[in-house]
Amino acid sequence: MLLTADGTAKIADFGLSRQLYYQCEYLKSNTKEELPWRWLSLESLRSLVFSVESDAWTFGITLWEIFSLAELPYPGVPGWTPSFLHELEVNNYRMDPPQYASDDM
Repeated sequence: MLLTADGTAKIADFGLSRQLYYQCEYLKSNTKEELPWRWLSLESLRSLVFSVESDAWTFGITLWEIFSLAELPYPGVPGWTPSFLHELEVNNYRMDPPQYASDDM
């Protein structure tokens, strides 16, 4: 995240953050591009469909990160597995609310 002099926050991914993690947080798509699976919506994980709605999901995950003071989304999930997608879809898995988010948030 970048912060301008007037306090405007700009979210960007330069790809450099990938080097900070020891675990692979990226999926390989059919085109061999790496995708950040922890931030993708269900439809994006299932069929690589991206939309305004999937962007809203990603924004929600980003807010979760901010209010958890930069914890990795889906704590306790060591890496991508098809069974994780099953947990999200069938068992309606939800992360716990972040520690510093108010009830209104």
